[in-house]
Amino acid sequence: MDPDRTQEEELQRREQELKERELSIRLRELEVEVNEPPLKTVKHTKSKGAVRSWYRPLFKVGKFLVLVVVAAVAIRIAAGFASILILLAIVWLAYKVFFEGDRP
Repeated sequence: MDPDRTQEEELQRREQELKERELSIRLRELEVEVNEPPLKTVKHTKSKGAVRSWYRPLFKVGKFLVLVVVAAVAIRIAAGFASILILLAIVWLAYKVFFEGDRP
Protein backbone atom coordinates (compact mmCIF):
# COMPACT_ATOMS: atom_id res chain seq x y z
CA MET A 1 0.00 0.00 0.00
CA ASP A 2 0.98 3.53 -0.68
CA PRO A 3 1.65 5.61 2.52
CA ASP A 4 0.26 8.78 0.91
CA ARG A 5 -2.94 6.99 0.04
CA THR A 6 -3.43 5.68 3.59
CA GLN A 7 -2.88 9.16 5.01
CA GLU A 8 -5.48 10.56 2.62
CA GLU A 9 -7.95 7.86 3.58
CA GLU A 10 -7.27 8.51 7.26
CA LEU A 11 -7.83 12.26 6.80
CA GLN A 12 -11.05 11.64 4.86
CA ARG A 13 -12.27 9.25 7.56
CA ARG A 14 -11.49 11.77 10.32
CA GLU A 15 -13.16 14.54 8.36
CA GLN A 16 -16.25 12.38 7.92
CA GLU A 17 -16.33 11.60 11.67
CA LEU A 18 -15.97 15.29 12.48
CA LYS A 19 -18.85 16.19 10.16
CA GLU A 20 -21.02 13.48 11.75
CA ARG A 21 -20.22 14.78 15.26
CA GLU A 22 -20.96 18.38 14.26
CA LEU A 23 -24.22 17.26 12.68
CA SER A 24 -25.27 15.32 15.77
CA ILE A 25 -24.42 18.26 18.03
CA ARG A 26 -26.41 20.65 15.86
CA LEU A 27 -29.36 18.23 15.82
CA ARG A 28 -29.28 18.05 19.63
CA GLU A 29 -29.22 21.84 19.84
CA LEU A 30 -32.22 22.08 17.52
CA GLU A 31 -34.10 19.46 19.54
CA VAL A 32 -33.48 21.44 22.72
CA GLU A 33 -34.74 24.62 21.05
CA VAL A 34 -37.85 22.87 19.76
CA ASN A 35 -38.65 21.15 23.05
CA GLU A 36 -38.25 24.26 25.22
CA PRO A 37 -41.49 25.36 26.87
CA PRO A 38 -42.82 28.66 25.53
CA LEU A 39 -42.16 31.78 27.59
CA LYS A 40 -44.99 32.96 29.77
CA THR A 41 -46.29 36.39 28.87
CA VAL A 42 -47.84 38.92 31.19
CA LYS A 43 -50.32 41.54 30.13
CA HIS A 44 -49.36 44.99 31.32
CA THR A 45 -52.02 47.36 32.53
CA LYS A 46 -51.40 50.96 31.62
CA SER A 47 -53.92 52.54 33.99
CA LYS A 48 -51.72 52.40 37.10
CA GLY A 49 -48.47 52.98 35.25
CA ALA A 50 -49.82 55.96 33.34
CA VAL A 51 -50.85 57.77 36.51
CA ARG A 52 -47.67 56.88 38.37
CA SER A 53 -45.48 57.87 35.45
CA TRP A 54 -46.70 61.47 35.83
CA TYR A 55 -45.88 61.65 39.54
CA ARG A 56 -42.10 61.67 39.17
CA PRO A 57 -41.86 64.54 36.62
CA LEU A 58 -44.47 66.55 38.52
CA PHE A 59 -42.59 65.99 41.76
CA LYS A 60 -39.34 67.17 40.14
CA VAL A 61 -41.04 70.28 38.70
CA GLY A 62 -42.56 71.01 42.10
CA LYS A 63 -39.18 70.75 43.81
CA PHE A 64 -37.68 73.06 41.21
CA LEU A 65 -40.44 75.64 41.71
CA VAL A 66 -40.02 75.51 45.48
CA LEU A 67 -36.28 76.12 45.07
CA VAL A 68 -36.95 79.05 42.75
CA VAL A 69 -39.38 80.61 45.24
CA VAL A 70 -36.97 80.08 48.15
CA ALA A 71 -34.12 81.61 46.13
CA ALA A 72 -36.29 84.63 45.19
CA VAL A 73 -37.31 85.16 48.82
CA ALA A 74 -33.70 84.84 49.97
CA ILE A 75 -32.60 87.41 47.38
CA ARG A 76 -35.33 89.82 48.49
CA ILE A 77 -34.36 89.43 52.14
CA ALA A 78 -30.67 89.90 51.31
CA ALA A 79 -31.46 92.98 49.23
CA GLY A 80 -33.52 94.45 52.07
CA PHE A 81 -30.78 93.73 54.59
CA ALA A 82 -28.17 95.28 52.29
CA SER A 83 -30.27 98.41 51.78
CA ILE A 84 -30.70 98.77 55.55
CA LEU A 85 -26.94 98.42 56.02
CA ILE A 86 -26.27 101.02 53.32
CA LEU A 87 -28.77 103.41 54.91
CA LEU A 88 -27.17 102.93 58.35
CA ALA A 89 -23.72 103.57 56.85
CA ILE A 90 -24.93 106.81 55.24
CA VAL A 91 -26.57 107.95 58.51
CA TRP A 92 -23.40 107.11 60.48
CA LEU A 93 -21.24 108.97 57.95
CA ALA A 94 -23.56 112.00 58.06
CA TYR A 95 -23.45 111.97 61.87
CA LYS A 96 -19.67 111.83 61.87
CA VAL A 97 -19.34 114.66 59.33
CA PHE A 98 -22.04 117.05 60.53
CA PHE A 99 -22.53 116.52 64.26
CA GLU A 100 -19.33 115.15 65.68
CA GLY A 101 -17.03 117.60 63.96
CA ASP A 102 -18.56 120.61 65.84
CA ARG A 103 -17.45 119.51 69.32
CA PRO A 104 -14.38 121.24 70.77
